[in-house]
Amino acid sequence: MSENNHGGLPSSEIELKEENLDELVAERLPKIEILINSFIENYERDFGIKLSIIESAGLILCHSYYLAVFKHIKPTVRKRINRYKMCSVHELVTIKHQIIEHSDPKTRRKLNAEFALYSGQSLINSMISHDKDDEHGFYIDSAQINTAVERNIKRLLRNHRRWLRIKTLDDLPVFVNAHFHEAIGILASASYEKI
Repeated sequence: MSENNHGGLPSSEIELKEENLDELVAERLPKIEILINSFIENYERDFGIKLSIIESAGLILCHSYYLAVFKHIKPTVRKRINRYKMCSVHELVTIKHQIIEHSDPKTRRKLNAEFALYSGQSLINSMISHDKDDEHGFYIDSAQINTAVERNIKRLLRNHRRWLRIKTLDDLPVFVNAHFHEAIGILASASYEKI
């Protein structure tokens, strides 16, 4: 088997997985569309503003996600991609494609940053055992949380949203961004232990 620039994996292995792209996209697309619709409905309910999205937003996100995973992430990790890297890729392709439309560029970046963080954290949350009745919401139960840790989590999330609003659209620092999400997960877990 020949090696190439895919991190030592044979070309045929990468190509075989890319042939399944349509199948992977079809499986994930309904979940992504639920997230998009949920965000739009919550935003309208909370702020009274109806958001619009680009055509085929869910399809674009799913397709870009898997292309990024198979071309840039899979070749660099030996085992399965963890949920933080998955979240990171999803969040960064959301920022790249700016799926939520708005006439003001700053507002558009802000809205897409909000959606990217919301959907990325929802992705992580969907992989954690918790209340089965909650299909797709990221939540922190403030009644059970150490308030100092909660304050720090909120500060980190606020700063992360700022970064998402200003980062270069085509830049995909997946691994660094994944570390951020893992740190948030550790803080959230620690807060339940009342450290």
